[in-house]
Amino acid sequence: MANITQVVNGLGNVTVQSGVKDSPAYNGTSMFITKILKTIKNLVTTEEVAQQYFVFVPGPIPVNKTNLELDFVEKKFPEIKWGGMYAPPNCTARHKVAIIVPYRDREQHLAVFLNHMHPFLMKQQIEYGIFVIEQEGNKDFNRAKLMNVGFVESQRLQSGWQCFVFHDIDLLPLDTRNMLKKVNYHVARYKMSIARYAMLNHVKSVPNPKRYQLLSQTNKTFQKDGLSTLQYELIKVVQYHLYTHIVANIDERS
Repeated sequence: MANITQVVNGLGNVTVQSGVKDSPAYNGTSMFITKILKTIKNLVTTEEVAQQYFVFVPGPIPVNKTNLELDFVEKKFPEIKWGGMYAPPNCTARHKVAIIVPYRDREQHLAVFLNHMHPFLMKQQIEYGIFVIEQEGNKDFNRAKLMNVGFVESQRLQSGWQCFVFHDIDLLPLDTRNMLKKVNYHVARYKMSIARYAMLNHVKSVPNPKRYQLLSQTNKTFQKDGLSTLQYELIKVVQYHLYTHIVANIDERS
């Protein structure tokens, strides 16, 4: 059982969950992942009875790429609940969306991303939560596995997510008509005038030297490699005001 403690740092009070190591409940063989998949499959939405009121004109929005401090961004959004959770106050949201963000060594981008994404998502009148999934250590960055960790851990923290959006921290959507919600699980392709993003400048990571070898094997591995084989060590879960920070060790053993 993990310890739950209250700590204080430069961002104020945060809730930390730590001490979870090599627990069977935190690997791909656990019954928890099976339960998640069954829950999503059988989830009954309230879309038929939900009401949605747009208090803005959907369309292009400005972007601010200026470096910001998290303290400053926090003060702008008092309506955000602890852990980066939000539900519209004036209607019943039709969609409950988990935003999963793989992360490492991008501190300068985090505040800019949150400053842009929170008002963007609020304007879409959805219920949502932002989960930043960080890879511990200096091994090759495994973006896909962090997405799977975020998928599992976001549901351990809160149930009922209807849609999962896996989002890069350096991409900022520029049009609120680019809806981050479920669309009956079909591929949605918006017009180029809508599906536009601004990219934050960053140093390009060193590519995995085995990437082509791994890609050539996907036709043999894609049906069995993923959630069913997911193993990782959960280092900590920290709930800040604007997001939930999940740190995991995903070394070669997993």
